[in-house]
Amino acid sequence: MSASSSHFGPHLQHTGTEPTKARSPYRLRLVLAIGGAILFAVAAAGAFLMSDPATGVRELGVVAALLAVLAIIDAVVVARRMHREGRPRHRG
Repeated sequence: MSASSSHFGPHLQHTGTEPTKARSPYRLRLVLAIGGAILFAVAAAGAFLMSDPATGVRELGVVAALLAVLAIIDAVVVARRMHREGRPRHRG
């Protein structure tokens, strides 16, 4: 085993087996982030509107709301990266 094969990072040379211009599936990630944000926002709203404070469902609503916020942040990050790389956000 060579010294460079035990390390990871951009300093490694191209071996020929990985794609040289690999791209992340930003469209899929954006769709999943938006879908997750909607799903968790609806779940949080349902938990807050239909729960009895003594049942503990509100805590699940708080968790769902936090997950919705994280999904929105992920969607914003993906949209910015798509814009920065000049990729279209939709087909057309």
